[in-house]
Amino acid sequence: MLQPLQGKKILVMGLGVHGGGSGVARWLAQQGAQVTVTDLKQKSDLRPAVLELRGLPITYVLGRHRQSDFRSADLIIKNPDVPDASPYLKIARAHHVPVETDIALFWLSCVAPIIGITGSKGKSTTVVLLGEMFRAAKKRPVVAGNISASPFTFLKKITAQTPVILELSSWQLAGLERHRLSPHLSVLTNLYPEHLNRYRSYAHYIKDKELIFQFQTIGDVAVLNRDNADSRRLAAAVPSQRFWFSKKYFAEENGAFCRAGWLMFRYNDIEEKIIRADALRVIGQHNLENVLAAIVVARVSRLPLSAVRTVLRRFTGVPSRTELIRVFRGVKYYNDSKATAPVATISALKTLASGKNIILLVGGADKKSDFGELAKLIKRTVRQVVLFDGAASPKIKRALTALGYGAIIPAHSMTGAVRVAATLAVPGDIVLLSPACASFGLFAHAEDRARQFQIQVSKLK
Repeated sequence: MLQPLQGKKILVMGLGVHGGGSGVARWLAQQGAQVTVTDLKQKSDLRPAVLELRGLPITYVLGRHRQSDFRSADLIIKNPDVPDASPYLKIARAHHVPVETDIALFWLSCVAPIIGITGSKGKSTTVVLLGEMFRAAKKRPVVAGNISASPFTFLKKITAQTPVILELSSWQLAGLERHRLSPHLSVLTNLYPEHLNRYRSYAHYIKDKELIFQFQTIGDVAVLNRDNADSRRLAAAVPSQRFWFSKKYFAEENGAFCRAGWLMFRYNDIEEKIIRADALRVIGQHNLENVLAAIVVARVSRLPLSAVRTVLRRFTGVPSRTELIRVFRGVKYYNDSKATAPVATISALKTLASGKNIILLVGGADKKSDFGELAKLIKRTVRQVVLFDGAASPKIKRALTALGYGAIIPAHSMTGAVRVAATLAVPGDIVLLSPACASFGLFAHAEDRARQFQIQVSKLK
């Protein structure tokens, strides 16, 4: 149960630029709390978020943190990107100041059951697709979470009947553990080594992801990827009703699968045809998995088949994920900026490559990823690598040169990268921005990287 907030001194640690910090800060101020926002970024870097909050009684401490704020607060709301080992959070805990996340605060305030989607890759696409399905069924869903939309924006409108669909990162799930909270209906899209710059091991990362269903009960539903080995291994720990999704046929158990060119759904031995696979507009085997996951949630939620089929026939994907942004002089330019790990770039290459017809823009910040498998696929499918500056880029270059691949050109900006790629491309080629790395360094975030790519591609003449 959420305690009254009026008059409480609440510190929001990390305003950010994606709406999460500003969303919770606004809501807290509206509840009558004494809100202080602190962020290590300067005000100039946070200008859009600060402007969103103008007129509200909020104190700002920007470009630094003050130890006194962490000692004197009644409650701290930390941005999910802030590591638990932060020395400022240690100060707070030493002074018995509770630390929460915005998602935990929202969950404790929300009157509706929650549909939660997590996974290493595919969660945003699955969330957006489900939002479209619920809208087509006239259900007026709230779609928020780790998808650059604060759920606090919609909290006043939520009733017990509102479908609330949240994209949940591993860190957001970790913030729910102390309250023993899991969604009523959970989806685990897949598991791959990710964020190893923040986690002690892959096993610790999986442990946080497992929280998506850990506190469910028999009346809840968990949806898992049967084709993903690490997801499949967690199935025995599911305490709720288990549904699968798979690109292959499987017998008896509940879930969605492919058979004889159809996407099918089975529940208690009753099978139904949903749609032919060749009727989908979204491309890639990874997106087929996302579609199957969404089908399970839609049918468990009893959405009409007509609504599900209508959306599947028109859905083309989400921005910055294998997104075709321009065809210029016979060359296709794809924005896959959200590919922040090798497994995502591997999916893009498998989807788009036809021989060695790809010029790949890759590289960036290091998340302690292994680039060995990606390097093997690059050697088979990529004619030229344009390598951005970044801490991970030397690792990519070493993995490629170890295989005898030397077609690598350095890039110190998006302008230079696009110019080089356009010069090298010939009709029938694909220029693919799929970095396999985090964006920080040359770019503010993945959205900034995508925006710069789109601007430079649009300028080609």
